[in-house]
Amino acid sequence: VVRHAIIPLSVSREFPGEAYSYATSVSRGQPQLASRMVTHNWNNRFSHLLAAVCADCLGHHTYNRALEHLRTVEGVLVLRDKLKTKLHQSYWICAFSVNQHTSICSDTGLRDSQGHPVTPCCCSVQKHVSGPMSEIN
Repeated sequence: VVRHAIIPLSVSREFPGEAYSYATSVSRGQPQLASRMVTHNWNNRFSHLLAAVCADCLGHHTYNRALEHLRTVEGVLVLRDKLKTKLHQSYWICAFSVNQHTSICSDTGLRDSQGHPVTPCCCSVQKHVSGPMSEIN
């Protein structure tokens, strides 16, 4: 998800070479204070992370029902309908909130979890993988 969606979708279309966090891109640079912070394990499935966030938003104690909804188009539509009154709730999720372009976007020679090659990003954002300017680790 990070390599095939978040990174490509957060490259500026207006300013070549510039790139931002996905959250900054979709909010058009307007800060949004999160009501929840979500942590995860990179080895977990993205669908489980998404189901957990949906379940929390709906007040469920487990994510099983939300995960079942995510398995079909019809289920996603049901889940969207249930969540439409919850749009005021915001969640901080590192994959979306951290600017992947300051660290990992240009890594080469990688394959995703399905074995497909990952295309490196060609943005010109300065990389900071450690130290005070780093958004990771």
